[in-house]
Amino acid sequence: MPSGLILALAAGLAIGAPALAQDAAPAPARALAPSDADINTAADAFRTQVEAMNAEVRAAVQAAGSSRRRASARVEEVLARYQPGFESFAVQLEAWFSRRAAAAATDEARASIVQTGAASVARVRGVPDQVRAGLAQQARSAPEQPRNTQPSTGY
Repeated sequence: MPSGLILALAAGLAIGAPALAQDAAPAPARALAPSDADINTAADAFRTQVEAMNAEVRAAVQAAGSSRRRASARVEEVLARYQPGFESFAVQLEAWFSRRAAAAATDEARASIVQTGAASVARVRGVPDQVRAGLAQQARSAPEQPRNTQPSTGY
């Protein structure tokens, strides 16, 4: 499971957001755009959600035993619970980056903020797909155990 990758993403967003805030000139806050403090709080919450989700995914995979189908179904249940929070954070990031881009002092700074924002939002929205890809990679590296089709002898 690529939990290290997901945690790195969360940490990178939490660290990168304040750095970008320093690059752009201050601008009046728009009604729906979160403040720098709000986005830092949201990034911390996102990181906490990712850590909790990773623990649940690991538990779901372990509980499924050798059944890939059961593991996949359980992981999908976990992802479905966390998806709304991830989407909410992605929307907040979009608004925050838009506000920062609008306040950028130069076209070059604006372009950089827009590019970084698009990549960051895509990474947040891509967390479920990263988890699925990690599960698929894990399945390829550990073939499913054959099912016992022999009747039990009771011993």
